[in-house]
Amino acid sequence: MKKPNEIRCPECDCLLKQKDLKKGICWKCSISITELKNKIEKEKINSEIQQRVDKSKQIHKLSNGSSNSRYYALRIVSGLLIFIGWGCFIVALFWFFYLLSQIVNYDLSYVGLLQPIGLIIGGVINIALAQLINLFIDIANDVNKIKKQKV
Repeated sequence: MKKPNEIRCPECDCLLKQKDLKKGICWKCSISITELKNKIEKEKINSEIQQRVDKSKQIHKLSNGSSNSRYYALRIVSGLLIFIGWGCFIVALFWFFYLLSQIVNYDLSYVGLLQPIGLIIGGVINIALAQLINLFIDIANDVNKIKKQKV
């Protein structure tokens, strides 16, 4: 049974030692084994690359799993703030057109048209706060990733 660290000659299937690998010649059949040596080095490099890829996939899985469940309540609050912000924009738009139509009928002052601006500012503040919450969540996730990579 072949062990994983055994290196055999491709021609005569004899066990090669480190000194034979350094010489590049099989001790039994005297065939050059530099191609085998290159192949072994390539396999070693490929296995190291595969290990690194697997490790990065594990880190990515850990970070994705924890980020979705750790700050779930903050994500909900952020979504609600965005919804309220866009709702303020829509209400302000309808209110603006309603006041515009009432100015013609009742001769209201143009100062009344400034009222929807308050709603627009409120909507901008809500959306900005939601984005700020998302930013802090992303910063916390990135810090956790860095901590896990250093450990």
